[in-house]
Amino acid sequence: ALHAPRTVDYHFWAGRCAESLANLDRAQRLTQYRRAVRFITASYRAEHNRQQSLVDRLARACFE
Repeated sequence: ALHAPRTVDYHFWAGRCAESLANLDRAQRLTQYRRAVRFITASYRAEHNRQQSLVDRLARACFE
């Protein structure tokens, strides 16, 4: 999602990531969320706005 060439692609892949995360059981969800956040924040080539947006979207999927 972070490196998608077009905005519409980013939104599609971000949605799929959030959906996949939400379908895990609670323990797996937390583990995968932490891993994803580390990866996202370490992606220095990705746009900062996309990083923040993806972390927020995953947090909602994980904790709601």
